[in-house]
Amino acid sequence: MRYITFLGTCFLLFIPAPAYAQMTGLEIERFFTDIEELYNQKKPDMKKIQEQKALYMSEDFLSKMEARSNLGDKVIYLEQNREEVLADLDDKTNELLNSNISHTITDIRYEQDKMNAEVDYTSLFKGDIKTEKEDLGMVIIKFKALSVCTEALRLVDGDLKSYRSDCKTDLLYSKPEPIE
Repeated sequence: MRYITFLGTCFLLFIPAPAYAQMTGLEIERFFTDIEELYNQKKPDMKKIQEQKALYMSEDFLSKMEARSNLGDKVIYLEQNREEVLADLDDKTNELLNSNISHTITDIRYEQDKMNAEVDYTSLFKGDIKTEKEDLGMVIIKFKALSVCTEALRLVDGDLKSYRSDCKTDLLYSKPEPIE
């Protein structure tokens, strides 16, 4: 569960785009490209990501995730508000390494005034989690997460903000590899 919460929080990391008068596909695409730049690193700066995420999420932000993994048969439902998402990013028990994320926008539905939009996308997120296992000590667990999501965006004072994220995610974890 701890890995799913950590990955779910990492997965939903978006940053604000520059100030705009109306939303367009180009701004939304840049929104996702900026995320990829933060994550596509050997050791992402989680503090910087947390700061950017705080700017990106509206005060009433709500994240919902339905996750399945190869660690068990249960489907995990995770619902977090803005404060819970930011707190999970401060988790010092897991370290994200060698991460890579890519997004494919599949649909954008604008409200008439283009101040609000729902964005459907798929995302592939992969990397390594460095963590401690009671029986093995420090280990690396490789993961791949494929998600299908809908992100609700609104333009607030010229910045894109997310107020809702709904994702269905399939997670694959490797066996823990002890660090020598």
